[in-house]
Amino acid sequence: RSATVTALDKSETLELPATTIREFSMEHRSFERAMARVIAHQLRNQSHQLLEAMYLPVPRRLARRLAELSDLYGAPVVPLTQDDLAGISGTTRQTVNQLLTEWREAGVVDLGRGRVTVVDRDRLDRLAR
Repeated sequence: RSATVTALDKSETLELPATTIREFSMEHRSFERAMARVIAHQLRNQSHQLLEAMYLPVPRRLARRLAELSDLYGAPVVPLTQDDLAGISGTTRQTVNQLLTEWREAGVVDLGRGRVTVVDRDRLDRLAR
């Protein structure tokens, strides 16, 4: 893989040797098609995020990432640090801190140690547009 992953909770992983994957895909051709669709989707998503990083202002990018993460976690609480949010939004921790502080004062989010809680999702969505 070309990525580094950090688990937020205790996790268990499984390593599958390339030979196992090749054998499985030979026996199940639909697996190759499914994997190709997943890879294509990930590539489109990365291209989209790169374009956002180049052309969208930081407040919109941060609002979009918070909305996506809230959806991903299925809850208004996003258990990530401001450093984490800066990394996935393509900005600095200081900028994230300034924006989150403004948004907290406006009643959009609530801040805690290592987490952001989306309080007003409608307003966050408007910031993301």
